[in-house]
Amino acid sequence: MGDWTGRGFGLLIAYLIPGFAVLWFLQDHSVTVRAWLEQEGCSMGAAPAVGGFLYSTIASMGIGVVLSGARWMVVDQLHARTGLARPTWDDSLLERRLEGYVQLVEEHYRYYQAYANGLVALCVVLVLIGPAALSGQGLVVGAGLGVVLFCSSRDALRKCYSRVSQLMQHQEAIPMTNGGPQHHPAPKEPKSKDKKKPEGSSEPKKG
Repeated sequence: MGDWTGRGFGLLIAYLIPGFAVLWFLQDHSVTVRAWLEQEGCSMGAAPAVGGFLYSTIASMGIGVVLSGARWMVVDQLHARTGLARPTWDDSLLERRLEGYVQLVEEHYRYYQAYANGLVALCVVLVLIGPAALSGQGLVVGAGLGVVLFCSSRDALRKCYSRVSQLMQHQEAIPMTNGGPQHHPAPKEPKSKDKKKPEGSSEPKKG
């Protein structure tokens, strides 16, 4: 149950929240979306109907998936071209270390998706609002939020690549923790027939 809760939180911040942010600003452009987010015939501040909640949740997840695709096309490529490319891992070790790999994904990569997908969502929201409708202060806040999301995404992705690389390397390639040299097996002794005879020695002649 706890494992599912952790994965559910990762999916929530990676897809649902960025998607809902875009959906919220779409209600000014869509009567259907506005109907999902409103509760007709009730006082202000009432919770949306069950149907509206279901539709808005599914739509938010769908928008979040689309945002994630745009993130791969833009943000991922930008990180890769600026020195943060995905390392090459030994996939043959994945089956034995799957549990640790999944944990690192939830601890780091989901946060990267949340920051990067949020950055894409911010760009979409700014387009929906329109630069003309934004004040100078709004533009400054939007630009500052974009910088924070970009830097946070880069840090989360760097930590993810670093820790997964440590997990997916062979154990024999890991250096000793004390920093000392690794021990190598001693060379084998040559066989007796290969040993050189000492100089000046001679075999006794057979009588």
